Amino acid sequence: MQSSEIRGLTVFSIADGKEIGKVRELLINAETKSLDYLLVTIPSWYVAGAIPFDLIVGIGKDAVMVENMDSVKKLTDESTAIKLIESDINPIGTKVLTRRGVIIGKTIEYYVDENEGSIIGYEMEEQGTSKGIIPSMLVMTIGKEVLVVSEQVENQLLNSIEESKPVQDEEVSDNITIPDGEENDQSPVKSKAVEMYEQKQREYLLGRTVKKDLLDINGTMIISQGEVVTEEVIEKALQADLFKALMVSV
Repeated sequence: MQSSEIRGLTVFSIADGKEIGKVRELLINAETKSLDYLLVTIPSWYVAGAIPFDLIVGIGKDAVMVENMDSVKKLTDESTAIKLIESDINPIGTKVLTRRGVIIGKTIEYYVDENEGSIIGYEMEEQGTSKGIIPSMLVMTIGKEVLVVSEQVENQLLNSIEESKPVQDEEVSDNITIPDGEENDQSPVKSKAVEMYEQKQREYLLGRTVKKDLLDINGTMIISQGEVVTEEVIEKALQADLFKALMVSV
């Protein structure tokens, strides 16, 4: 969902079906590139309410659902939320700067995975015209004034957020048409496409912090919550057929 689609949504309690308040703002964690809290205006409260993302049952096009009123905390009691407000990070209206030091536009919107809370893309414009959506994996830093991105970003902009969904290796292969009788000529192209995609996934994962433990089928720990992904971790995940699980854990 676009951040603008979440702002203004009504928050309801599942326990009693009552309206709690309305979403006022989204608090973004620049380090994890994720939505950590929803700030909510509650008519009967003098202070804003803060809902930790892990206490949200669902975010739909019409409402935000929580189990009960206990899921909503007073902002004054949530030091982490206060720190996020003080950091003043807003991925809208910031300059887009490549790691080579070239400004290529500015952000006008960002997209959130409403199930996981991760930011999956940033819409960019230049001189009032939308240029496309920057995939999250190409963003190196979310800063107060700039979004630092890979220098190859302009060649990999998306037309829609649906294009940012992870593509499986089989899908990459299926999307390359090989005319009859030309298998030998086209197979290197197929391998190169898969190789490039796998490399992008590795680059995306390296250095990121996992949000939950990842164990193999025997219960052996691949990586613990809070640890940083390394090449060794990636290899262990591949051997345990848990690469996809690792991708959605960061």
